Amino acid sequence: MGYNVEDHECANSTTSCTFDLINGYGLAGMGGVGFLMSTAAIICLHFNIIKLPGSKKIFLVNVALNDALIGLIAVPRGLSIISPHFMGVRDDGSVSWYCYFFPFPAYFVWDSIMFTLIPLTADRFIALVFPTKYRDLMTPTVSKVLVVSSWLPSGIIHLLYDPIRYAIGAMEVKYQPSYNRCVFDVERLLPILTLLVPLIAIGIMYLIIIISIVKNKIQVGRLLITTSAILLTGVMVAMPIILMVTANLRMSYKVAQICTITLYHSNCIFNPVIYFIANPRIASQIKDQASERGRSMKRRITVTLARTVSEFDLQTYTPVDPEDKDQRPPSSK
Repeated sequence: MGYNVEDHECANSTTSCTFDLINGYGLAGMGGVGFLMSTAAIICLHFNIIKLPGSKKIFLVNVALNDALIGLIAVPRGLSIISPHFMGVRDDGSVSWYCYFFPFPAYFVWDSIMFTLIPLTADRFIALVFPTKYRDLMTPTVSKVLVVSSWLPSGIIHLLYDPIRYAIGAMEVKYQPSYNRCVFDVERLLPILTLLVPLIAIGIMYLIIIISIVKNKIQVGRLLITTSAILLTGVMVAMPIILMVTANLRMSYKVAQICTITLYHSNCIFNPVIYFIANPRIASQIKDQASERGRSMKRRITVTLARTVSEFDLQTYTPVDPEDKDQRPPSSK
């Protein structure tokens, strides 16, 4: 492809190199920590350490899963800012299969960030605007359908449509030295579909929620506050990209790196912090859960050992003939 690895800005000791090193290591480190925190949040939600009713738990696990994937992708993305080798660029300027593979799952996760917030918003929307119909509308089946549907648009576009375009030669994947990444030409309509459309839908639902709260004087609960904070971070990290796409906003290299890459991946840190702040007793809950599971495991081991000893005694027991005086045990008088 004619790209010389030595021409990379971090090959020289310059200000741009320092910026790339800080940004790259910071993004990779943030992604790793965010992945671990989001995974911990998923575990806490799954094992009821963060206690929520069924549908609400499913929706938060869905958001936390997206956060974990965002953090996982941030690690190689950050390292690629430091060196193009981490994006599959060889010393001779050619690229490996990794460069061609990376954009498809990366864009799939990136463009799912707003869609995964819709089920969570819809849950609060129905609970506050139609409280009497909430149990009938938000059934476990509906919850699962909403969760699966939140991944479908991005999945169809980036895991089905784009690979087909690439296979028939209608799209080219290439390394972009200016931003240290492997990309393909994204149709202008797609970011609008995957970012702006769900943002408008969320905004309309939240406007109705606010009107309903004010009109009916509804007391705001912890879950609505948690949902609002998660939505706020989602809008914050997506807004620079939305402005770039819709308003054709131009940014310098450093501003673009911070606003469209580092900030966008920071969601994997923000949301887990929100989960844990919203559950201040989580440390004691984890301790209680661990103690309960330890006691349960101890009981299982005790029962298993007792059963094993009992079976061993039955296998080694020799029946005694009551007519045989030599085998009969001495009577205790």
